[in-house]
Amino acid sequence: MRSFFKKHCKEGGAIPQAATLRQLYVPRVFSSHLENLKNLFCQKPVSIIMDETTDVCQRSVVNTLFVYRKDTKLVSVDFLTRVNNVTMGQTLISILPKYDISITSPRLFLTDSAAYMKKCYREVLHPIMPG
Repeated sequence: MRSFFKKHCKEGGAIPQAATLRQLYVPRVFSSHLENLKNLFCQKPVSIIMDETTDVCQRSVVNTLFVYRKDTKLVSVDFLTRVNNVTMGQTLISILPKYDISITSPRLFLTDSAAYMKKCYREVLHPIMPG
């Protein structure tokens, strides 16, 4: 951790208070990481991996990954109050513009074989993503 703090904190080896880390440093590191992801996937023919699970509090969590060539990155973690074909499709459609990915760019949509995901592809995604 010391090398991380020396690189990203003004005080070098001194460890700032937790509130300082949350308010000042984490947003900057996150912003930089997000820009790197945007540059990596911007206007590229990505493959999409999307799946839903539950966390320890029994909330529905949707993880979305983009793949381009040898780069596979988690690009979004969304908490949904309801999980069905429509909410999953809406989640994906809302993520694509954040990375400047055209609705026609994705080359592959990979998920589990849950009935609602099959329906999501057939009824929500396929009409607007024919490829």
